[in-house]
Amino acid sequence: MKNKLFCLRQWSRVIAVLTVIESLCFLRFWGKLAFFPALSMSLAAGCASLLMLPVTYEGERLTLAFQTMLCALVPLTVLPGLSHAVSVLICSVPPLALLVYRSVTKYLSVDALFSDNSARSELEDVSRLLWLALFLTALLLHSIADGKALLEGLSTAVFAALFPALYYRAYTGRSLTVPASVEEKIYSRQAQLRRMNCPGEDDAARMERIYSLAVSYMENQKPFLSRQFRMDDLAMEIGTNRTYLSHTINRMSGKGFPQFVNCYRVKYALELIESDPGIKVKDLAIMCGYNNAVTFSLAFETITGEPPGKYCQKISAEAALRDSSARIRKTAVKKHRTVSAETAPEAPSSSGEREQGCQVLSS
Repeated sequence: MKNKLFCLRQWSRVIAVLTVIESLCFLRFWGKLAFFPALSMSLAAGCASLLMLPVTYEGERLTLAFQTMLCALVPLTVLPGLSHAVSVLICSVPPLALLVYRSVTKYLSVDALFSDNSARSELEDVSRLLWLALFLTALLLHSIADGKALLEGLSTAVFAALFPALYYRAYTGRSLTVPASVEEKIYSRQAQLRRMNCPGEDDAARMERIYSLAVSYMENQKPFLSRQFRMDDLAMEIGTNRTYLSHTINRMSGKGFPQFVNCYRVKYALELIESDPGIKVKDLAIMCGYNNAVTFSLAFETITGEPPGKYCQKISAEAALRDSSARIRKTAVKKHRTVSAETAPEAPSSSGEREQGCQVLSS
């Protein structure tokens, strides 16, 4: 299977190179274009072909079909009376049409959205969009050149740099939008996630396992105390992706991730108030992982039904009442002991007196 995929990717790169050569021949010799405009348009066609290469979760056959279609459309660019804008459009339509089709089919597949390789696929999708934006910018520059030597030379230089970069991206499989070390971390992490997932586990059992891991991690490690805590951090720690984690929390608890975290933060705030009722709301907010007291107060009132300041006053009053009751009880006990000591009969002071008393009684 891997050899088959490798062969298909090889063919994709070959078709991209052939598209450049074909375009250059048609534009230079049949279209009678000057060298730089012809080279720029040829490299644009090659870049469009390379941009259609699939990422991890996509099939290669559709790519080959669209690349072949682009290759077949190239001769149309030299038809008599065809405007320059139409030639540019021919290069841009196939990759854009393929991107739209793949985006629609991806989001129609629920399994693809909740798969464990979503982090990698998101990186690849964003990378493709960035390269597509560069390609369209260069194409726009080429379309407005219209005989201006400076703009034609600039657009040719951009495409001359873009084509080898896209070819290297297609050859290595890298995104070329983040450092290689970061990309390697993402790929190794995805491999680790796949090893952590239990084969044959149904969706309900998997959700219960993921939710149990999330609750255990939140209770034991208390990551919510950090103001930088995000869903991605929790997903990474328990071995899933943010999309599936969000879906699981919503299904199992009936809450979104922010509300899920707020419950733990407010619970921790209640513990702090019990231990120190005089604590300031601002300090309480920071200690519980909030950026400001306003956000904390809203979350606290939503969950407990009253503002944190009022709750602190209530706990302080209860604590003062308990302390007062304890002091009253302590005073009463002390007074009772004093009265008991004063009314009790005096005991003999020594063993000699006790013996003398015994002798008197015996006589």
